[in-house]
Amino acid sequence: MIIRRMTVLILSAVLLLPAVALSASNLTIIDFESFGLEGVSGGPFTVPSGGEASTANGQGIIQNGFLFKPGPDNTSTYNDLHGYNNKTTPTSTGNLTVPWNGTTLFGSHDDLVVQRTDGGLFTLVAFDYAGYADSSGNTYEGVLSLTGTRNDGSVVNMTFTPDGVVDGMSGSPDFQSVTPNNWVNLVKVEFSVSGLPATSNLFAFDNFEVIAQSTATPVPAPSTWLLFGMGLMTMLGVLRRRNG
Repeated sequence: MIIRRMTVLILSAVLLLPAVALSASNLTIIDFESFGLEGVSGGPFTVPSGGEASTANGQGIIQNGFLFKPGPDNTSTYNDLHGYNNKTTPTSTGNLTVPWNGTTLFGSHDDLVVQRTDGGLFTLVAFDYAGYADSSGNTYEGVLSLTGTRNDGSVVNMTFTPDGVVDGMSGSPDFQSVTPNNWVNLVKVEFSVSGLPATSNLFAFDNFEVIAQSTATPVPAPSTWLLFGMGLMTMLGVLRRRNG
C-alpha cells in the first residue's frame, strides 16, 4: 500500500515537470550556414568560404523562424553583426583573431537579442559562445550575461564565465557550450558581455539549440523538485526495509 502511494506521488510530480511537454523531436539547431537578412527579400544568403561579411547597422539575420538582432547597447559605437565562414586569418578590422570552429559563425558588438519572427514562445536549450583575441595574443572574452523574458512578464537571468582561450585553429577549442536550465516560455533573450574595453566588446555565437513552443509550459516551483526527491528517497527506503 505504501509503495503504491509513493509511486502515485512520484508520478504526479513528474507529470508537472516541463520536460514532458517539450518534445526533443521539435529541437532546432541554428548553425547560420544559410540565413535571411532582416528587411531584405530573396536569399537565403551565405558567408563566402574562408571569408567574412557584415550586416547593416541594426540589421538582424533570420534562420528557422528566429531573429538574431543587434541589441540597443551601443557602447562600442558599432551595431552590426559579423559572419565568418571557416575563416583562419585575422579580421579586416583591428587585426583580431576570429574564434574558429570550422563552420559559419556570427559575432556581435556589445549585445544581441534573440526572438521568434512571429513573436511566439520558445525554449533555449543550448548555444556556443566565444570571444576574440588580438595579434599580440591578448584575449577579449568577457563574462556573458543572459536575460530571458517569459510570456508572463517574469525574467530569468544567468551568467557564464568563459575559459579565456581564443587561439583560432591551433590549441584548445575556442567555443564553449552554454546550457541554460529550464529556460522555457521565452519571448526573447538578451545577451551582453562585460569586463572588456569598449573597442573590444565583441563576442561570437553559433549552434543555437531552440524549441519553438506552440503553448506555454508549466514551470515547476522548487517545492515540486523537493517533493519528487523526497518521494523517491522514501520509496527507496521502504524497498530496502522490505528486502532486508
